[in-house]
Amino acid sequence: MKSIVVTGGSGFIGSHFIRHVLATRPDWKVVNVDVLSYAGNLENNADYKDHPQYRFYRADIGDLETVCDIFEKESIDTIINFAAESDNNKAVNSPLDFVRTNALGTATLCEAARLCKVERLHRISTWEVCGQLELGEMIECTENSPYRPRTRDNGS
Repeated sequence: MKSIVVTGGSGFIGSHFIRHVLATRPDWKVVNVDVLSYAGNLENNADYKDHPQYRFYRADIGDLETVCDIFEKESIDTIINFAAESDNNKAVNSPLDFVRTNALGTATLCEAARLCKVERLHRISTWEVCGQLELGEMIECTENSPYRPRTRDNGS
């Protein structure tokens, strides 16, 4: 049985991803690790919280010991990292929160993957790294696109 961990799985996108996996991959176990910050809410997981292939851990991805304990206990072979401080406007007022989760948290997941011999790690991001779109504008954002993140409503 494949055993994946979804970090940030109580957020909007992560919870929808978990719902999709549980509906389409009956041979996968899904472990949700979320600190339940402003972006995470257990109500997002309510309709599948008792699913036999689902587990939830309230934990910080920056806590290496806890993350490794979960990975080993649940025999994790794949990490899907949705965990992030996602409100870029708040980055102006609380930059250390963003560094703690988005940079150090991701680095901690990489180290936990190395220590626990996790086969794969996928880092999920949003369109905001490609910049602000004007109404009706369409751009293609790929791995090779330049970063143009915004942190203020005026696009600066």
